[in-house]
Amino acid sequence: MASSTTKPFFATKTSHLPALTSYFTTNTCLFSDDDDMRTKKGKPAGDIYLLAMERINLSLAEGVQKLRPNECLVFEDSIAGVAAGRAAGMRVCWVPHEGLRAVCKGMELKVLAGKMEEVEERLLAMKPGDLTREPEAVGTKDEEEAGSVKGGKVDRIVSEDGWAEMIGSMENFDYARYGINVNG
Repeated sequence: MASSTTKPFFATKTSHLPALTSYFTTNTCLFSDDDDMRTKKGKPAGDIYLLAMERINLSLAEGVQKLRPNECLVFEDSIAGVAAGRAAGMRVCWVPHEGLRAVCKGMELKVLAGKMEEVEERLLAMKPGDLTREPEAVGTKDEEEAGSVKGGKVDRIVSEDGWAEMIGSMENFDYARYGINVNG
């Protein structure tokens, strides 16, 4: 697990999810205030994810094949985190907060491609009223072609190269799509 926040702040913001950290050993959790991060770049650089992978590899038993970036799946809620996962050469599943999702409407494919500069330019060009208007109920043409629209709302958008996707929620996540067996 890798987070660009500090360990104490992460504990506070995830206190309602006590089981979350129980899935990870202490030596495989990485936070921005970790000693190993002092010489690394923060997001959108991929350093945090590559270091997290390195820690996992160090925790593996002798003889177990080490992970490679293309075998890792990053779950992210931020634009910079999506870019970081892409920069690390990892697959990315973006699960943005509804507010961020509304602000990024129409830019989802650029976010999923890790094109932070283009997204930032568009966000900076927005007027204050642009952030308060209600998002449209149906997806854009690009969204409809890249993803699926259910109930008038886009619930999954896949990047052009297939290495990143945006989903509306982790609820009912399709682990099998990524070859993850959660039943042991």
